[in-house]
Amino acid sequence: MFCWKVVNNALALGKNMSKYVKDTEPYCMMCDNQNVEDEMHLFVNCSFSRKVWQDFTLNNIHLNSGNTNILQWFKTWMNVKSLNEKHNLIFFNLWSIWKYKNNVHFDNVVHDVQKLIDNIRASHLKLSLDRDSKAGHLPMLRSLITTVTTLTVTIMIGLYTLTPLLLKLITLWDMQSLFLIKQGPENIVEQDAAGLPSH
Repeated sequence: MFCWKVVNNALALGKNMSKYVKDTEPYCMMCDNQNVEDEMHLFVNCSFSRKVWQDFTLNNIHLNSGNTNILQWFKTWMNVKSLNEKHNLIFFNLWSIWKYKNNVHFDNVVHDVQKLIDNIRASHLKLSLDRDSKAGHLPMLRSLITTVTTLTVTIMIGLYTLTPLLLKLITLWDMQSLFLIKQGPENIVEQDAAGLPSH
């Protein structure tokens, strides 16, 4: 659900909140650049988040490389073969940045990038060890979990891409239904068993 919200620009970030909540600043509080806080900024372009990404060996996925939106950024790194085994870590980093940003915003935590990096390393290691222990150290199961996670996100991205088309089809279907209702039963030609109009 979290990744779906990220790629659909549906998180309660400055840019979105400033549209609906009076006197809300749209700017990022994690960096001093006064950039509008949206998903692409918080998770990719923010100087705070970049320091987090730089501390992990993830092919510099934090570098924009021409991506203009968060969905394109997701698609870019998901198609990098060398990162296939690291998708769980990437998702964990995204979730950790989001949680930490909320701690800074709502709990007045002073942002400390090294503290977040240390927490991510410790928590992710613990989760990995727990998963390995429950899986009986079967690498195949770990690979399956990674594949299912990747497939889920791929499906979410696909649905995001198809949403405008589906909405158009539903609208057309509704319009056709309304047209048939307006025609009324008196205008519907009865057909016999052979499918020919009866007189």
